Amino acid sequence: MSLIHVLENSASGGCQCVLHAPVPPGKNAAGYKWKEILLATGQTGHSSLTEGDGPGQITAAELAQIVAGEVIELSTSVRIESCGGSAAGIRKLVSKALKQHRDALQARYQYYGTTQEN
Repeated sequence: MSLIHVLENSASGGCQCVLHAPVPPGKNAAGYKWKEILLATGQTGHSSLTEGDGPGQITAAELAQIVAGEVIELSTSVRIESCGGSAAGIRKLVSKALKQHRDALQARYQYYGTTQEN
């Protein structure tokens, strides 16, 4: 699985990127697996990238992981120049963006699926 697909640079110094990360393990407060929740809510299961082996594309194996709900995808702007463009710096920026995204998803869907009988 690719961590980052850089698509284009913007005039403001950011890079439009597609990031990938594993779906969080565990369950929400209602007892549903995060994979089930994120598939049911459309937060995973599809990619904004076209399938292929070229630049700006996603491989068949990566797409299969996303469709199965094993990987989340985040399309965002990353200021790669702010870290000097080093591999370690890019990984740190991307990891921070993905953690914020996962945390936001978990907060948003913490009680998703909760029901209560009369």
